[in-house]
Amino acid sequence: DEELLARIAAGSQAALSALMARHGRGLRTFATRYLGHAADAEDVVQEVFVTVWKQAARFDPGRARASTWLYRITANRCIDQRRRRALRNFFGLDDVAEEPAALEANAETATAARQELAIVRDGLSRLPERQRMALLLRAVG
Repeated sequence: DEELLARIAAGSQAALSALMARHGRGLRTFATRYLGHAADAEDVVQEVFVTVWKQAARFDPGRARASTWLYRITANRCIDQRRRRALRNFFGLDDVAEEPAALEANAETATAARQELAIVRDGLSRLPERQRMALLLRAVG
């Protein structure tokens, strides 16, 4: 694996393909277990191999094994994906089924919920960046 990374750093697409064949399935399994969604896991693994392609020269075999480096990148991308999903959920940006109108049969309640969400979004947009991020990070977890 270390040799493959050295070849990837030199621009070998064949080495990247070999590394993907060797570790892709395990990384997808890891990401799926971490995220709970196969589609998100597939996206994460694609991001991982793009990172490997761009950053292979930064791999230091004296610090870790290649597989450890790959799984660390994958774990970091999974954390990023969870944060993105939490922010989408917080702002109600996921699919229509999760909007208040789809959750509430009562049109009046759904309208009030949409109005409250709009007020919260407006208030957040007016905060200074640091305060907005603090609130969002608190809401995310």
